Amino acid sequence: MRETGNIEGRVKTRSRLSITTPRAKLTLSAEQIIADYRLAVRSRAASELGRREVLAGRAPFGIFGDGKEVAQLAMAHVMRPGDWRSGYYRDQTVMLAVGVTTLEQYFAQLYADAFARRDNPHRLISTRANSQPAFGQYVKDPHTEVGRALALLVLTLDGDRISHITRFAATSALPHFGLPRTIPW
Repeated sequence: MRETGNIEGRVKTRSRLSITTPRAKLTLSAEQIIADYRLAVRSRAASELGRREVLAGRAPFGIFGDGKEVAQLAMAHVMRPGDWRSGYYRDQTVMLAVGVTTLEQYFAQLYADAFARRDNPHRLISTRANSQPAFGQYVKDPHTEVGRALALLVLTLDGDRISHITRFAATSALPHFGLPRTIPW
């Protein structure tokens, strides 16, 4: 390894960069830093394209995560198996980095019609998430007699009223709430 500089008494090399925080040490290779940069660029481009699609009226609604890529990549590096994060509608970079979504799924969701229609009914299966009422949302596959998971809907209550519904599109989380990814229709 070739020495390229010295940071606070540590040797920085071309193939390894050591970043130390008060509680943890994270070591990233040059290849990982380049891969992170490329992912951040793809995520930013997806946000910009998605915004253009919504503003042009080709997609019904979207809120995008541009400007948060570096923080989300850092979060992805410290997440460990079994860790859960509270989903946020602008968190596509961390979702891409930890492998729970792809850009294809991201854009499929952007163009999806999430409203139940007579020709494409939805079903809800109740569960609980963070001690709150929640539902797995399923839509009928048009080619089979199977309902496919669409989202996890978590209700926030204010007294006896629903004050907010949070929709988590990462259907890979459903089994952690006792819900299947598919249901018989």
